[in-house]
Amino acid sequence: RPVALGKPHFVYDAGKGTLKVEWGEGSDAECSVADLTYALRIGTAEGEGDMLFAHALPDGRRRNLLDGNCGYARSRTLNVSSWPAGKYYISVQTVDPGRLGSEFSALPISFCRANIISA
Repeated sequence: RPVALGKPHFVYDAGKGTLKVEWGEGSDAECSVADLTYALRIGTAEGEGDMLFAHALPDGRRRNLLDGNCGYARSRTLNVSSWPAGKYYISVQTVDPGRLGSEFSALPISFCRANIISA
């Protein structure tokens, strides 16, 4: 099973309504780093994936036999302008070629999206 990733980093641009999330390289003792994919989970509560579903259970076990929802990329930019104002929790997991997922990043990060009113 892949090793859990460290905490992801993010940049929220309220003016553009975008959220860019980046994370470090995964590792697995049984395969090359080049073969790993990544699954990003974003939810309105810790451990939830109601805004971006990672196709995995809270403990990281995969619910399907597909690559992670971010493929081989180690970042993803999302348009969050239509998301309701509130707090969101972000975590990521590594998925190996056998479709085993690591646990999600141990310390999920959160960001708050506020309503932007323009004149």
